[in-house]
Amino acid sequence: MSNNFELSDYQKCFATNKTWPNLGDKLTAAFSLLTVTIIASGLNIVLIATILKYFHELTEKVRINILLMNLCFSHCLYLSGTFLVQSPAAFSSVPIYYSNNLMISLTAISSIGFYAIVFFEFSVAIDRFIVFYSEKKLSRNAYFGFILILWFLSISAVCLQVWHGCPKRYNQWTLSYSFECNFGCTGNIFGFLPISILLNLGTYFTYAVFGLYVLVFLKIIHLKSLHQTKFKAQKKELLVLMQFFAIFLCTWLSTTSMFVFPTWFGRSMFTNICPMILIALNALLNAALLITFNDTIRTKVIQFLHFKSIYRPKKITVSPHTLSAHQSFTSRNNNPNYIGIL
Repeated sequence: MSNNFELSDYQKCFATNKTWPNLGDKLTAAFSLLTVTIIASGLNIVLIATILKYFHELTEKVRINILLMNLCFSHCLYLSGTFLVQSPAAFSSVPIYYSNNLMISLTAISSIGFYAIVFFEFSVAIDRFIVFYSEKKLSRNAYFGFILILWFLSISAVCLQVWHGCPKRYNQWTLSYSFECNFGCTGNIFGFLPISILLNLGTYFTYAVFGLYVLVFLKIIHLKSLHQTKFKAQKKELLVLMQFFAIFLCTWLSTTSMFVFPTWFGRSMFTNICPMILIALNALLNAALLITFNDTIRTKVIQFLHFKSIYRPKKITVSPHTLSAHQSFTSRNNNPNYIGIL
């Protein structure tokens, strides 16, 4: 790398005791991340467009689809960082984004997406919990109000980060997002909450999601036992469990790897780019599972893409409001309280 230019202060800090990555590392990081990001973004954009096109039909009774659409948008917002920051930096032979304010502004977009992902995944888990443990059903207006609150919290979390001198930046020497070189990152939020709580918020909410889904799964087992349902019970339970485990594992890894992997495996290109790839995989997995397990969404996606449907969805599922001594299972298409982890 040529040294015939002046680095900004934050870039000088990032460059301390580090070497400029070689072309092979930069291309490996760029193409691996771009590949996953393009696929994940494409799937989520298709889902958003599908739900918007058939909005009334898909949200009139199954209101969780409103949350899922916002979750898809959150993933797209986070993945925009690949196109705005990571790819241009990876393909550049010299450091770019000299302006600290520009770097903070660009990475703030993906940070808002990250917090929104955390909050909306938690809200989906709460929705599934309410379906199985309560007879109450929220109105669409309540969902819209809840969604506005979650977006407000996501934006506020990033603003608080920056306000307390802890913005996220992209380190072009390590090819990763970093909270390093934040010399003013001190103090407490509102005077009593340590700033570390905000930076680790994703991890805390992931464990909360895990707890909620465990309770949901136990409720499914209880309902099946109570009504002595036997028809394909083991297969259905296994599918739900596998779906839940896949989402939790990918979400947990994506929210903790940024802090945990360097401690476990040391600093390397792998540990630097792995968190970003895992979050992109999480976006891809959520979209793929939604299309795979939700028959109604899958049918609408096929219609939206103008593919001829050659099948009739026949999947069955369990729901607390449809279980009875005479009818323990119900069609997912006809039941607004169908259960899928998504």
